[in-house]
Amino acid sequence: MAGKDGAELEGAVTRKDGQPVPGAIVVLVPEPRLRVHPSLFRQSESDQSGRFQFKTVPPGTYFLFAWDDVEPGILWDPEFLKNYEARGERVTLKPGAYESAGVRLIAVEQQ
Repeated sequence: MAGKDGAELEGAVTRKDGQPVPGAIVVLVPEPRLRVHPSLFRQSESDQSGRFQFKTVPPGTYFLFAWDDVEPGILWDPEFLKNYEARGERVTLKPGAYESAGVRLIAVEQQ
């Protein structure tokens, strides 16, 4: 789908104090109107230095999130995402672009 026009996004996950977070679940979520397309979602895990990377991402506007512990499958739940929307980093990826972004770790609120 992304092919040669796919973008790349790399960055780091940090805590409030600026320390890197290894093993964080990093998710790239399309803008709300495109969330009906599961193929546009991307998920990764930060490495030992808190770094992550997404390759061949279709161009568009996304929100970047990072959690240390979430229930499997909940990241695709619109109601769950709505609770954290304002805490995501908005990124716009152009065709063939290489972008960098940082994201703060989000603590999941217990229900």
